[in-house]
Amino acid sequence: ACKMKLGDLKGALLDADFALRETEGNAKAFFRQGQAHIALNDIDAAVESFQHALDLEPNDGLPLFSSSPVLSLRNRGI
Repeated sequence: ACKMKLGDLKGALLDADFALRETEGNAKAFFRQGQAHIALNDIDAAVESFQHALDLEPNDGLPLFSSSPVLSLRNRGI
């Protein structure tokens, strides 16, 4: 999250990837990965990351993910 705020988008993506290698099933890491993908304009990868997070935490993250602009775009078929 810190690297995202500092504008180090690729570093944020690498951190999320590292977290996912270290801990399988880390919904928060998938969410952070999705945020980094959005910032890098990689919408398809962002949707995939957010979907993994939702699959892992379908109830806990629903309010957070349901307001995601990427998922809104996906639901509209964009």
